[in-house]
Amino acid sequence: MNVHSLKNSLLLLFSLLVAGCATTRVDERSSTVPEEQGNTFTRITDTTERIYGPYDIWLYEGRLASTYRKWFDVSNDGLYVAYALSHTSPGMAKVCIKQLTGDKSTSVRTFRNSVSDISFLPDCKSVAVDDVYGDIKLIGVDTGSAVERLVTPTGPLRIESPGMISGLEFSRDGNSTLFHKRQNTSGAYTIWKHDMRTRRSAEIAIGASPSYFPDGRRVLFVRADPVSLRAQLWIVYPEFRHEGLFASSSEWGFLQPAVSPDGKRIAFVSGTRNRNIPLNFDIGVMNADGSHVRWVTFHPGNDLCPRWSSDSKSIYFLSERETGKDRWGIWRVDLRE
Repeated sequence: MNVHSLKNSLLLLFSLLVAGCATTRVDERSSTVPEEQGNTFTRITDTTERIYGPYDIWLYEGRLASTYRKWFDVSNDGLYVAYALSHTSPGMAKVCIKQLTGDKSTSVRTFRNSVSDISFLPDCKSVAVDDVYGDIKLIGVDTGSAVERLVTPTGPLRIESPGMISGLEFSRDGNSTLFHKRQNTSGAYTIWKHDMRTRRSAEIAIGASPSYFPDGRRVLFVRADPVSLRAQLWIVYPEFRHEGLFASSSEWGFLQPAVSPDGKRIAFVSGTRNRNIPLNFDIGVMNADGSHVRWVTFHPGNDLCPRWSSDSKSIYFLSERETGKDRWGIWRVDLRE
């Protein structure tokens, strides 16, 4: 494999081949479509909330392209969801932490005009919030106030060019974190593992959107095929620096993988499988060995950023359903099997 061509192909990392042309238009403001019958969908956020989400989904040479960031997260204990609200005035973006089993919520102004990556720490007591400037802060779940800055010369995350990193993913034991980093020269992405104890980082793969398996020894990530430019799923063992192709398709790509807490299934994002609606992003699920791929959402509004519930029976996701194009909400789908 030619590394140079591979890196260049990562400029189009999140590209997908068009699956077909639309023949029927479905109202985007409906919450579900007939193909989704059998699964239960629940709206988590209010339709009046202007939630931060991708603003750059587009068709490029017949391919869908989108963002690579983590726009929201669900705590490991399944009690909270954290997301960002668009600012009503410059420099006033808010991070909201909402209780999933009650009505408690907290919010904090970031004094930034852009908030993207949001990740709960494994102890579920704080949330790491990243902005486009690389300023990563910890926000307390109970207090809604800033607790600590993560990226400092002496802090837990000592990272060169922090403004180029995103996609923070903490191991379940809290000893390490993954992130992907955009390279200044090529624009390609590389995946890094940071040891929270030694405070040292090491590059482990070329790609983006890393997701830990529950054992912490394996990492699933996205890499573009250098010829077709379709996004594939790869797996790497950071300890041994051994990697291999995990899942690929001649018909669609695989984006934003998320391994379930029980390690039995993998959620991902791809182009719609429904030829009766316009091309858009939908969520699929496969077994942890890459078998039995099936589709969960079919809505004409884009569905992105799957995050598993603590019991591995439901998926939370970002969606345009009910809210319309470029207006995002957070939903949960309870899986049948």
